[in-house]
Amino acid sequence: MGENIRSCPACGNDNRAAAASPYSREHWRIKTCSACQFVYLENAASYDELVSEFAWTKTKVEERERKIGKEPTLLKAERKLRRLRRRAFGYNDKALIFLKAFVPQGEFLDIGCGIGGNIERAAPDLRGSGIELDANAAAEAQKIAQSVGGQVIHADALSGLRQLPDRSFDAVMMRAFLEHETQPRDVLEQTCRVLRPGGYTVIQVPNFGCLNRRVRGSRWCGFRFPDHVNYFVPDSLRGMVTGAGLRIAQFRLRDHLPTSDRMWMVAQRPA
Repeated sequence: MGENIRSCPACGNDNRAAAASPYSREHWRIKTCSACQFVYLENAASYDELVSEFAWTKTKVEERERKIGKEPTLLKAERKLRRLRRRAFGYNDKALIFLKAFVPQGEFLDIGCGIGGNIERAAPDLRGSGIELDANAAAEAQKIAQSVGGQVIHADALSGLRQLPDRSFDAVMMRAFLEHETQPRDVLEQTCRVLRPGGYTVIQVPNFGCLNRRVRGSRWCGFRFPDHVNYFVPDSLRGMVTGAGLRIAQFRLRDHLPTSDRMWMVAQRPA
């Protein structure tokens, strides 16, 4: 197995001697940094394995059954109610709403773009490009990106960003991405570089600090082994983003409620 043994991605501290968190599973070790308290997966899978062996499309059924098997009846009922609401009223992607609100027109980059859904939904006002690790998904997304004047790079995020020139985009989207990235601070620094001055990045990640995680424990929806490698709380997300050279444009309480499993942030490259 091509494991990547990581020091803390937030501060660089080596936590190999620290005890693994009770949230660890099988041989996957979650650590809490002794220096800055950031929570992360120490022995992350390689990029190749995340595509070939641990792709979420292959493991999602097993994960769902594991988490809901002993779920309290009230939570099961609440889950069904959410599904019914989405069928009746549609699913509003908050990250995409923020993107269009802060950047009504221009060029944007979707990191971890999948098959190009965000690129398609953002058109025609926003011309989308993407970076995608999975070759099949990247090929599908490329068809959509080409139709709106963009392109999709088949690569991991950091390698893909390094292929792009400075000040290339008005916005960068990282929806349900940063929790997967083994080098999140480097990716944020490269994001700042490819943004035009005054450009925005929209970030959505699971909220490790939420009440639901405390109640559900190891069955919390934010635990996905081994593809979730970073576990952010509001302060750690804020610190990593500003440490990469970006400033916070929007991160209100309602964007990271303690009752919500998710957080949304809009950050900006200083003009």
